[in-house]
Amino acid sequence: MIAPLPDKNPRAPESATETGRPNSRESITYFSPVDDHEVERAPLSLHLIRRIFTYTGPYTTKRNWLFALTVLRGLQLPMLAWMIGATINGPIAGHDRRGILLYTGAFFALVVFTTVAFHFRQLFALELGEAVVHDMRSDLFRKLMTMPMSFFNRTKFGRIISRLTSDIDSVRVGVQDVAFVSIVQALQMIASAALMAWYNWKLFSIMLALAPLIWVVNRRYRREMSRELRKVQQTWSRLTSTLAESVSGIRVTQAFVRHEINAGFFRKLLGEHADNNVGMARASAVFIPLLQLKSQLFLGVMALLGGYGALRWHGWMHMDVGDLVMFFFLANLFFDPIQVIGNQYNQALTAMAGAERFFRLMDLAPDWQDAPTAKSALPLRGRVEFQNVSFEYDRGRPVLEDISFVAEPGHTVALV
Repeated sequence: MIAPLPDKNPRAPESATETGRPNSRESITYFSPVDDHEVERAPLSLHLIRRIFTYTGPYTTKRNWLFALTVLRGLQLPMLAWMIGATINGPIAGHDRRGILLYTGAFFALVVFTTVAFHFRQLFALELGEAVVHDMRSDLFRKLMTMPMSFFNRTKFGRIISRLTSDIDSVRVGVQDVAFVSIVQALQMIASAALMAWYNWKLFSIMLALAPLIWVVNRRYRREMSRELRKVQQTWSRLTSTLAESVSGIRVTQAFVRHEINAGFFRKLLGEHADNNVGMARASAVFIPLLQLKSQLFLGVMALLGGYGALRWHGWMHMDVGDLVMFFFLANLFFDPIQVIGNQYNQALTAMAGAERFFRLMDLAPDWQDAPTAKSALPLRGRVEFQNVSFEYDRGRPVLEDISFVAEPGHTVALV
């Protein structure tokens, strides 16, 4: 009796999103979700930060220049906003043509200087990050070359690859972005707040009262987007691993006539990944307009109160037109860093998790090492002889036990 062919469009078994755990029938290689779980974020640790920045030691000059350019960058944008207000209140209000030309020339000179400084800040940050990553990967590779076979027997290959790739890339982001971008944004906020408080502390106080609204919206946005992005990354990881397994195991697939079944599994994974991407797009479509709306709200409040003060020649809210224009620029420089610093904090936690796993492997002592008096093996001449050899990966579970044999050149010996 001939068994019926499998359905061309079989219903794939329950997916991971339906059952809450991976289904062993949906992949060639199955990993327990508990054993395969790795922490994505870790709390900030001064000890880890110091160890990471020891890798910048050989590049002290570049690192110090980068810190100087970072501080400079944090002050330049508020200074540009201040110069616009000073130009309006000074030579423009006084109808001083020569003064207008001088102020305009100074403004464009500062713009060019700001652009050049930003170019080198970006360049030095990327070069420093790449240099640190190069040294970390070199050290880790040398460490792996000293580990015994028992380590590779009990450690998943994917974990080792992750230490060399994604974990070190997370540290790269922490080195070249998190510290320096956070310093820029913090100085930008401080300088903008100082200028606004100096020129009109009343309007600045009213704007500052709206800051909790920004914090609530930004926090909700980051939390929702992190959840959706994690779903996308998980389904993408399953998608790529399934594709790799399917290509490497194509002979087994065709031998058992499973190509239609595997195609159904893959279509289902594609559908889940597409749904997660759509979910992330929907979250962006909701929160990004809200973030833009709060900016428009602040501008509206400033236009209403500041415009009222600029039109009145006296009163508690009086301000010059140049100060009002300056406030429009400084307000964005003050509020925008809130979201940027929040994102950098999340990246810092990810970098801490990657650094923790990297240094845990670097600090791992080999199960055994050659004795200082060990002799180098004699040159092999094609003849191999085992005399009463015993060997085990895990203690108490021998792989070879009291094995003796001789393999002459050209002969093959099989242990069954």
